[in-house]
Amino acid sequence: MNGLRAQFLESVPSDDGPQADVLLIEPNGDPYRVRCLCRHNGRTDIGGDHEELLYLNGRYGDQAVCGAARAVTLG
Repeated sequence: MNGLRAQFLESVPSDDGPQADVLLIEPNGDPYRVRCLCRHNGRTDIGGDHEELLYLNGRYGDQAVCGAARAVTLG
């Protein structure tokens, strides 16, 4: 386990699939707000501050970041 946690904040209306604002939280407690869209075709889009996403993907891996956000979005 990489220690990255995700917390659901709120649903965001979308015609493309379930979408939510999510807080990704590092083991040290640093939070990063992202928006996760789980498209009907199975693809997942993560949006937010570009530099923060680059950092999170580099540190935890894009699959871990996407998986954590997707899990709470579909929750």
